[in-house]
Formats: sequence, C-alpha cells, structure tokens
Amino acid sequence: MFMCEKCNKSFATNSNLRRHLKKSCRAQEPSPKKLKVTHDTQRFCDVCSEHVSSRDYVGHLRSVKHKNNSLAFSTEGVQVITSAFKSRIVSYRISANTQYINLKEFVESLADVIKKLVREQIDIMGSVKVNCELFGYFILESKDRGEVKSFNTRNQVLTISSDLSEWFKDIIEKLEVDATEFEHRESGWALQH
Repeated sequence: MFMCEKCNKSFATNSNLRRHLKKSCRAQEPSPKKLKVTHDTQRFCDVCSEHVSSRDYVGHLRSVKHKNNSLAFSTEGVQVITSAFKSRIVSYRISANTQYINLKEFVESLADVIKKLVREQIDIMGSVKVNCELFGYFILESKDRGEVKSFNTRNQVLTISSDLSEWFKDIIEKLEVDATEFEHRESGWALQH
C-alpha cells in the first residue's frame, strides 16, 4: 500500500499515488493568485522618435501619425508607406492634385498613375495581389456634419499577362456602385470631395 502524506489516502500502486499527487492533491491546495503588473514599460518608435507605452505600441503602429511618419518617399501625389516583409507588401497613398465631386472623374484622373504602379510591381515580382480602397469625404446636411468614409475592393491576383485596363475598369465600377449605394441608401449622406 502507498499512502498520500497530504490527505492520508491509501493507494494500491505507486502510479495511482503519483496520479493522485499530480491531480487531486494539488487541486485542493489554493492556487497562487496571479499578480497584476502595474508598471508600464516604454518602447521606442524609431520612425516617430518617441517613447510609446508597451501596451499601446501595436495601436501606435496602426495610427495615422505613425503611417504618415513611415512614408518612404512621395512623388507626384504618390506616397509609399513602408511595410513589413522587406517591402514585399507595399501600400500606396495616391492623391489627386485637385478635388473632385464626381467619383468617376477622380478615379480616371489617377488611372495612369495607378496602372503604372501596378505594372512596375508586376515587372519586379512577376505577380501581385492588389486591392484598392477609396476614401471620400461625405456630408450629412440634416445634421451639419461630415465624415470620411471608405470603400474597398477584394484582393485580385494580377500577373504579367493580366489586362490592367480591364482590371481597372472593374475597380472603377465596383467603387462607383458602392459609393452610390451608400448615398442612395436613404442615409442622407452626400459626397463632398
């Protein structure tokens, strides 16, 4: 016979006693309480040149301030935002020189720039996965307020043999449908620029 010294139970085999000690006896002991760490460590963001709380660091990396500071270069309304994986993932921010009210005119004014960027990446990588996101400033006249709304497309794989004109035409149609549906959804929102 094998006896547990903690609870004075007897067991026929040593393996039963060991199993009991691992599960039952330890469960009867009060479990140690987890301590909350109250001190806040700081991490330094090299891009923004500032200290950020470790707890808020991931949120900081996603903030507009950090993204604006991460711009690799900016040329002709095109800003390249640095990204992970040795720039194999690249985000572009493309802005028009003038403000447009008509969505189709805005997107068509940027067609050559967008197609050129996509073609350059296809030439470098062989194939790319692309999605587009359009931001527009909408106003709600009944409540006298405005907000930035965004519409995006699904990822599409483009290769050297892809017809970029056809792809871009599909992108324009999708974004235009989404924006007009948003305006006509009896919401009262209207595109300002």
